Amino acid sequence: MSKVRRALLFSFLTRYGGMLIGLASTMIVARLLTPDQIGTFAIASAIVMVISEFRLLGAGMYLVRESEMTEEKVRAALGLTMLISWGMGIGIWFSAIPVSELYDIPPVATIFTILSVSFFLAPFISIPAAILTREFRFRELFFIRLGTSLSNLISTVVLIHMGYTYYALAWGYTLSVVVEFLIILTFMPARIRWQPSFRNLKPIASFGIYNSLAGFFRRGVVTAPDMIIGKLGTTAQVGLFSRGLGFIEFMSQILLMGVKPVVLPFLSEVQRTGKDVNQAYIGATVLLGGFVWPVLAVASVVSLPVIRLFFGDQWDAAAPFATMLAYWAMFRTVHWFSSDLLVARGKERLMVLKRRRDVCSVLYWDSSSLSPRLGLRRRKLCGCGLP
Repeated sequence: MSKVRRALLFSFLTRYGGMLIGLASTMIVARLLTPDQIGTFAIASAIVMVISEFRLLGAGMYLVRESEMTEEKVRAALGLTMLISWGMGIGIWFSAIPVSELYDIPPVATIFTILSVSFFLAPFISIPAAILTREFRFRELFFIRLGTSLSNLISTVVLIHMGYTYYALAWGYTLSVVVEFLIILTFMPARIRWQPSFRNLKPIASFGIYNSLAGFFRRGVVTAPDMIIGKLGTTAQVGLFSRGLGFIEFMSQILLMGVKPVVLPFLSEVQRTGKDVNQAYIGATVLLGGFVWPVLAVASVVSLPVIRLFFGDQWDAAAPFATMLAYWAMFRTVHWFSSDLLVARGKERLMVLKRRRDVCSVLYWDSSSLSPRLGLRRRKLCGCGLP
């Protein structure tokens, strides 16, 4: 079996295994918590997840793309991620109370504080994982992600039964990050040294700033509606929209995420060997569309019975959102690999410009569709960056 095919096999196992565990977790949590409780967590997590796009500053992708990886580059990448991620973790910790006052939701402060813990472990997880990815060691990554997903599921469900409600979601995520760190220690490449270097950071930062900005804008397209609805609507409305979006994300990423981790290493290798990377990108995109579009077309039609089956009848109001969001997801697949192509070709700036346009559309349409007479449905559709 070739290196790429073996990587694809374990990448599929990793993503699909994680998604099945995630689906089981979502089905259980949806029956244990109300839309209002899930919406409370969604508001806090949306803000933290957007900020998290900057905590690694693209150091992992930098190591994957580099034609030659040296110990100095690895130590510099670790040093940069520690500076950024730890600084953001401290910032999130101290901003917890102001953010909760902004939304007038006191539990957001505690959720913020809990989620900030992951920022202090992120550098020691991302750098070894990037090296494993570069070397196509997806077998090891499979066991790491599997252990992380299982720990998240078990800890979240146990804590909900103990009465922690939305705090259980935050603690479950944080505990899974700790487990991920402990597991990755066993697979860590022997040459990795936990001695960060703060010299020669400019090449990594120059690459990472564009990659992180693109990730920030990409994440913002999905999370901006939660943040805006949380401020101008209710937590229950946030929960309903998040569940509809979560359903479509699950259906689309059944196929998308199995391939995604392999695309950047594959395109980078094609670029390094002097082959036609554009042709490789087009071929991958056409194949992906052929698989994903039929799945999303069916999802748009059967959203109500599927949501009721998976999450219970208290989530019926999320079905109309899921139907509309399915069309957005179909158009998204056309350029799903575009970021990987631009990174492989060293044109990160173009990636940022594209993502910025998407977020500007989200903010404009969300902010201009707030009349109560328009209703929540139109506001969410516009807020998802639908072309």
